[in-house]
Amino acid sequence: MVDDLHLNATGETMAVALFFARHDIPKTLNARTIIGSLVQQLLDKVRDFMLVAEAFETSSTKEPFERMFYLLESVLPRGFKAFVVIDGLDELNDSEGEETLRHLLTLRNFMNFSLCLSYR
Repeated sequence: MVDDLHLNATGETMAVALFFARHDIPKTLNARTIIGSLVQQLLDKVRDFMLVAEAFETSSTKEPFERMFYLLESVLPRGFKAFVVIDGLDELNDSEGEETLRHLLTLRNFMNFSLCLSYR
C-alpha cells in the first residue's frame, strides 16, 4: 500500500507521510514526535526554503503544535494533498493516542489529506 501511495503521490502538491510507532522505542509513543515527524515529511515537499525559514522565524513564540501547524498552513500550496499513514497507534497510551488524533483533526482544517491508521 505504501509503495502504491508513493508511486501516485507525485509533484509538489502531493505527499506521503509515514510514521511507525514502536513499543520498544519510547519516543515513538509521543504525540509530539508523531505529529512533528509527519509535519517534517510534509515540509520536505516545499522547495522554497526561504518561505519555510520566514514562517519558522515568524512562529518562534508559538507553542510547539501551534508552530508546526502554522508552518504547514503558511507554506503548503493551495490544493496540497497528503496521504498520512500511522502504524501502531495501539502502542500509544490513551492520552497520547487521543492527543495524536486531536492534532490530526486540526490538520484537516487547512489541508486535504487521507488518513490510514493501523493497529497491530
